[in-house]
Amino acid sequence: YSKRAQWPDRSAKASGFSPEQARAASLAIFLVVSFQSMVFVTEALEALLEQRLAQLTNALQPIGRLALIGLFWAGGSEDFGIETVLWIDIAVSTLCTILALGFLFWRLKGLPSGTEVAPSMKEVLRFACHFAPVGILDVFLSAGALRMIVAHFLGLSEAALFAFLQQMAAFLSRFEPAVLLQRLVQPILISRLGEPGAIRLIRDSINILWKLDMMLIGAVIAVMGAIGEDVLAIISSGKFTAGVEVLIVLLLILVANVQKNLAVMAMQLVGQSARVWKISLLAPLGFLVASLVAGYGLGVMVVSVWIVSLMWSLVALRGIEEQHAHLRLEWTSSFGLAAAVAIALGAGLVVANSLSGPLWPLVVSCAVTGAVYLACLAVFRPLNRSEYEILTQAVGPRMATPIGVLSRA
Repeated sequence: YSKRAQWPDRSAKASGFSPEQARAASLAIFLVVSFQSMVFVTEALEALLEQRLAQLTNALQPIGRLALIGLFWAGGSEDFGIETVLWIDIAVSTLCTILALGFLFWRLKGLPSGTEVAPSMKEVLRFACHFAPVGILDVFLSAGALRMIVAHFLGLSEAALFAFLQQMAAFLSRFEPAVLLQRLVQPILISRLGEPGAIRLIRDSINILWKLDMMLIGAVIAVMGAIGEDVLAIISSGKFTAGVEVLIVLLLILVANVQKNLAVMAMQLVGQSARVWKISLLAPLGFLVASLVAGYGLGVMVVSVWIVSLMWSLVALRGIEEQHAHLRLEWTSSFGLAAAVAIALGAGLVVANSLSGPLWPLVVSCAVTGAVYLACLAVFRPLNRSEYEILTQAVGPRMATPIGVLSRA
């Protein structure tokens, strides 16, 4: 016991932390284990098409965390600090893991008995070996890595602006249709593998997610292109008024990342998982290119990252098309979406420049931009008939009816 009690002091001397910081660092390790365990079990629930139970578990985690922190805060605990918060996170994550395990076992018991088809351990290890390097390689183009490049080559002021723009893009990414629906769609596609028309279903599903994502990002790009400087000034309380162009490129990177994620999903479904880590070698290359061009400005660096991200998805999709000629994105729709963005952006700029006042031009320009954008989508109709039918089956006729104006059905 005495040796364990002395551990924080010894680790603090080795790491340069104070004993309190060393204890907090050790608790963070347990937090990572407990939280990732919860993520693993909830993803197993999603694989069984139990998104409702998985989302319930995920929703209870922050609610329980806030409740316990509120109780400690209201109780006036003198020991309330980072260690207490970490213990609360560990406890809540562990309880949510136990709850999710209960849901999982209950769901497994309800499965009908029959012939079980399970992959061999060799197949599991091979699949794991294909994807283990991917997470490490993707770190080179992560948000933190890019901020490090900006801070080193362009200074802290540019790094602060870049971090602010990254947070805006990250906030929008939480509402991307492809991000919200991919975990729902992927188990369904897996269950349909081997059936007639499976490749067509995969193609249409990927195209639906990609087009819905582009439609959302396109609307934001049109609005930000028209009144972006004023929006940045309002959100940042006047600290940042420049950087609209960088934000637009970051939004394009979101679209490229969606293409990448959909390509990875398609490669998993068609048995090309071995190619994923090889294509991920573009990430270190992107880090190197971004470092080399960062001295030319923040915009140039962000554009280089967008080009590398686009290359990743294009190389992956090209490899899929070589094996399955019918499994491809419908690129023609992107031209109509780009035209819709350009027309809506132009209309928004005309309105914003013709009105005066602190707030009224922003409101009117945003409304006009959105209306023109929707009208252009109704003209270009990016969804085809088979995609609209799949969307109707997924969300129901009532919710799909308003989207019908965007379909060529």
